[in-house]
Amino acid sequence: MIALRAQSLRLAVSFCILTSLVLTTGCFDFGTDFTYGKAADQSVNGVSVFANLLRERGHTVSRKRRLTKRIDRFDTIVWAPDNSALPPENVVAWLEKWLGKGSPKVLVFVGRSYDAKLDYYRGKFESASPRDREGWQRELAEQIMHSREYNFDWRFNSSDDATAFWFDEVDDEDAKPLDPSKLGGPWAAGIDPQAVHLDCERLLKPVEDYNEEDAVPEFAISVDSEESEYDEYDYWAEDFRENEIVVKDLLTVDGEPFAFEISTYVNPNRKVIIIGNGSFLLNYPLMHAEHRKLASKVADEIVGDVVFLESDYRWPRVGGSANDPALHWSWVGRAPMNYIVPHFLFWGVLYCFVFFPNFGRPKRIQFHPPKAFRSHVTAVAAILRRSKEKNWARQMVDMWLKRTNKTKN
Repeated sequence: MIALRAQSLRLAVSFCILTSLVLTTGCFDFGTDFTYGKAADQSVNGVSVFANLLRERGHTVSRKRRLTKRIDRFDTIVWAPDNSALPPENVVAWLEKWLGKGSPKVLVFVGRSYDAKLDYYRGKFESASPRDREGWQRELAEQIMHSREYNFDWRFNSSDDATAFWFDEVDDEDAKPLDPSKLGGPWAAGIDPQAVHLDCERLLKPVEDYNEEDAVPEFAISVDSEESEYDEYDYWAEDFRENEIVVKDLLTVDGEPFAFEISTYVNPNRKVIIIGNGSFLLNYPLMHAEHRKLASKVADEIVGDVVFLESDYRWPRVGGSANDPALHWSWVGRAPMNYIVPHFLFWGVLYCFVFFPNFGRPKRIQFHPPKAFRSHVTAVAAILRRSKEKNWARQMVDMWLKRTNKTKN
């Protein structure tokens, strides 16, 4: 009994220690989340604020990580990839086929040339106290250096499978300094240019000449050929042959397109909206009132049910399982669970190693001999007395004496 109580006490103490460690883990500062392009994360670089704006307007908002048939039922795809390169050919082809399935269909593509992390650290540096200012300045310098390294790697490690079907990148030799205060286009109506902070370092531009074969991917102009990998009906390729593509500037900066729309004369309700970067659409920039107005301009273009296509530096997988099992467990990788779950695993494994295995040299069990023989006689007599049958009790005693060859005393 004493050993059982000691074991129970030990288990209770272990559970209390484990619970206190897990709970106190949530009392610390886990740092700022900088995950890019996720609609469910409260990240500086996330798009959850824009997703909530769409929900407030009555849109049904979902999230996907793979391009499967389950996306066919959605009317709008919002995609902010964490990759600065051009999308690969198979992803572009899948999205084009999706655009041809029903009407209206809208694809919103947000470029990756902007990172809200730098603005976040600039804001921290400017608002820091004199005592903390040096630390934030050092952190800001490190982030600027990492950003330059990222841009360098992006320029020299772009995917060979990339294609410039909807848009192209502004060449370095063609790039010119832009004045962010000079806004134009339909989205600029009612916007205060002085209160808008757009990153115009690397922008996207529409494909200039759709009649040249170099401007159209091979899979688009060879849809009917037997060698084509995408031999099904292709909505965009058909319109390219008829030269019916329409490009409309939605927002310009100093005369250069920052956001533009690609559609057709035949089906203007099927369109691709290209936004140079998320400098007014991500969570952190949406703190500014004028940026929220620009985000509302984007929301005006959204139709029906919306799905946010989430992808990191790897492009989304085409096909595969439609259940997105990784998305169901994505909460494990977000704060504070990404700190709590490892603690549970560590202390759980440690608990199993401490309490379940038998370590060390084996011990001999000490058996306690009976105190006295009369205790057994007393116990048997008590059992016979419970029967309340005196004759039967005598018979039992006689039977035991005969078997043991003892005479009755």
